[in-house]
Amino acid sequence: MLILTPFLLWGEKKENSFEYSEYLLLKTVENPKEIDIKWIQIHANETEALKTMFWALERFGGSSYQVMNHKKWPQREIKDQIEGKRFYYDPNRIFSEKGINETLLFYNSIFFQKKKQAQKLKKKTADKLKKNQIFFLEKLDFNPEVYLIALHNNMNKTEFSLEKYLKKPYSLFYQVYQNENENPKNFFIVLEEKEFLFFKNRKENVIWLQTADEKMDDGSLGFYCKKNGFPYLNIETRFGDFEKQKKMVGDAVFFIYSQKIQKQIKRIKSLMFF
Repeated sequence: MLILTPFLLWGEKKENSFEYSEYLLLKTVENPKEIDIKWIQIHANETEALKTMFWALERFGGSSYQVMNHKKWPQREIKDQIEGKRFYYDPNRIFSEKGINETLLFYNSIFFQKKKQAQKLKKKTADKLKKNQIFFLEKLDFNPEVYLIALHNNMNKTEFSLEKYLKKPYSLFYQVYQNENENPKNFFIVLEEKEFLFFKNRKENVIWLQTADEKMDDGSLGFYCKKNGFPYLNIETRFGDFEKQKKMVGDAVFFIYSQKIQKQIKRIKSLMFF
């Protein structure tokens, strides 16, 4: 049985910097089953990813985090307000100053204005998102020994796919393996070479972010983890490929277990006298 523990309720506490935010961050705990994995579904509109996350909890255990846009579900962007003015942002773009700036400009035309009042409001808004960032990171409670697996979906009608990373400037910072027999909308994003080689050997589409270069800083959790040395995997599939995403989750869990076993073997060998 899944236990829902809300970390944040809209308007719950006046001292909470999120008192006007229209989302919930839920931590969902299943029987840990000795597995060190945290799952996250950060975009409310990616509903199949949420379905996959609950399946993964039942199948493998671990703990998970879900961002719920509770006033406009399932909407990707989050609505908030400051000084009575509404603004929107992508919750997966708030993990760096650069990302915050870009998501505010993308969703809110008011911040393009050069008027002193508009720029002052933009600074206050950015400061609020920085507080949101701190809250988020505290609740995720990163551990260098525990993988965070992000589950995403992409729309069939959009051009977003693995092929984006084959073009400049992305190709300068990412290494890509593409299986021509797989849909380019289904792929892993990884942060370490060992992860890249593992999924490549399994003939899965995989993209490796090789360096945390500022030019690639989009404010995402993935870039934050790369920059700070936390283990992270992103599993991206198109809507309608639920079974494929489940298979990819299984591959990811197998990789994580295999790494733990290898560490245990090395430790045992180090204790033996021969």
